[in-house]
Amino acid sequence: MRFEILTCEDAEGTLTLPTFDAKPFSIVVPAGGYVVGEADGTIAITITRTCLPDCSNAGVVVVNTADYTATSSDDYTLFQSEPVYFTPAETDATVSLSIVDDVYVEPDESLVVYIAIQVNGEIYHDSFTYITITDND
Repeated sequence: MRFEILTCEDAEGTLTLPTFDAKPFSIVVPAGGYVVGEADGTIAITITRTCLPDCSNAGVVVVNTADYTATSSDDYTLFQSEPVYFTPAETDATVSLSIVDDVYVEPDESLVVYIAIQVNGEIYHDSFTYITITDND
C-alpha cells in the first residue's frame, strides 16, 4: 500500500492531506448527524467500516470531538484520540459520548465528531459528523 501527501493552500494557510493508492477501509457515519437530548446522558455513535475487497483484517480508527456551539466539559465529554478497534470481519463499532445535563436555558448546541483511520501509527482523516444537543431547560 502506498501513501502520498496532497498539499492544498487556501486563505488560512496550508492544509496537508494524505492520499492513498488503496485505503485499507473507509468509514461511514450518518451524513445528517445525530440529535440527542441534554437529559439523555449519553449518545451512541455508530461507526461503520467498508472494506475492499473484504474486512478480513483488523482495523483501528481514532475518534476526536471538537466544539462548535457546544463546549466540552460544559456540554459533553471531550474525546481526544479515542481509539476504536475493529476485529477481523467486524464492520460496525459503537462509541458512547457523555452529555452534560446543565440547568441553563440555552439554544440547541452542536459539536463535531472526527473519525480517522490509523495505519502503521499514522492517522488519516476519513469522516466526520455533527451532534446536536437539544436543551431541556
